[in-house]
Amino acid sequence: MSDLLTSLETPVIAKTKELCASLLELDSYKRMKSQLDAFTSDDAAQEMYRQLSEKQSELVQKQETTGDLTEEEIQDFEDQRERLLMHPIAGGFVEAQQGFEELRDTVVHYVTKTFELGRIPTEEEVTPKQGGCCGGGCGGGSCGSGGCS
Repeated sequence: MSDLLTSLETPVIAKTKELCASLLELDSYKRMKSQLDAFTSDDAAQEMYRQLSEKQSELVQKQETTGDLTEEEIQDFEDQRERLLMHPIAGGFVEAQQGFEELRDTVVHYVTKTFELGRIPTEEEVTPKQGGCCGGGCGGGSCGSGGCS
């Protein structure tokens, strides 16, 4: 391993700590953290989330095994999912998870582009291309792939 990462206090580590401090000061971070904390204190919200996760796993397994889901099963799952998203604590948790993932992905994208380009990327180089359903930079490359969030 290079000296860059073996020392506890290198310029890279110092700047990384500055980045972390900046992230902690963001209003959006504070809001998302509050949503996570509320979820970890709410047993009913956690149970709703657990049940939906189990239902999703069951349906995925059934679809992989038999290839068929009934309209009733799909609608039941969608109804359960909608109830979860409408619940102020459980829905906030899902929103916070997505927000943290987006924040992490943005930071990783900037760092990755820096490695690729050998310089700090421009905003255009890190912003996904706009192009509609199939041409955007959201991943998946096909309509309905669920790559955009």
